[in-house]
Amino acid sequence: MNDFITEYKEGSYIFFSVGDTRYAFDAKYVQGVVQLVELEYPETLPEYILGLFEYYNQVIKVIGLKKILNEQDSSYDTNAKIIVVKTENDIFGIIADTVQEIKRILISQFNAPPYKSDESCLEAIYSDSEDSATIINLEQIEKRIAADTKELNIKRTNLKNFLPQDLSSKELLHKRKLRYTKKMREVTNILIESQDTFITFKLNDNTCCLKILHVAGFYKFSSLKMIKIPCTPDFIKGVASIKGRYITIIDLLKFTEGQETKTD
Repeated sequence: MNDFITEYKEGSYIFFSVGDTRYAFDAKYVQGVVQLVELEYPETLPEYILGLFEYYNQVIKVIGLKKILNEQDSSYDTNAKIIVVKTENDIFGIIADTVQEIKRILISQFNAPPYKSDESCLEAIYSDSEDSATIINLEQIEKRIAADTKELNIKRTNLKNFLPQDLSSKELLHKRKLRYTKKMREVTNILIESQDTFITFKLNDNTCCLKILHVAGFYKFSSLKMIKIPCTPDFIKGVASIKGRYITIIDLLKFTEGQETKTD
């Protein structure tokens, strides 16, 4: 029975390429994909950390995947992407030459890698009749980064820059960095401001308020087709279909003061 469940268990994975190698990892970790931008280059971090990047007012590390896997890395051009991922305790970026797709795949198509230890960043090898990829363990990469960056005096032995160095490319990456930084700060400021934005409404003679972040829309009560639900508290008016989702409708006055709200 367990083998049957495993055989048909699916997961959503993001597929991308670095050089000639195709990789994938669980799409639940993905926060966003941005174009390659100008990075800051600290000299006291492991060599697989290719630079630092400001993402929504947070400076994150950007890693070269091949270098953390102890493989020969290659140079990247301005078409490269940064996949921003969030693990349990960290957020960081992975440089990819191309980001291809997110698709659902069967876990039964995973095979054990040729070599795997408790510290390995390789999780599995995916293959089917038409496709294959190396599955990456992001949680293990997170642990590796945390362990390697505890000592801030780690000196790079070979500070090779894998990003474009010609003048036009450097100017393009710098402009992208300024544009992304401005955009992300604007979004962050809007979110911060909205934390203190409320809507107010009357409940009998009382004025109540609700954070606008929790508001999904406004609908006329008389236009809703209510479905009564038996064996529920009397303050629950029923459920209504709104944009394809069934929403529980409650009478807030009934819930707080035991009085029925008058509806038109």
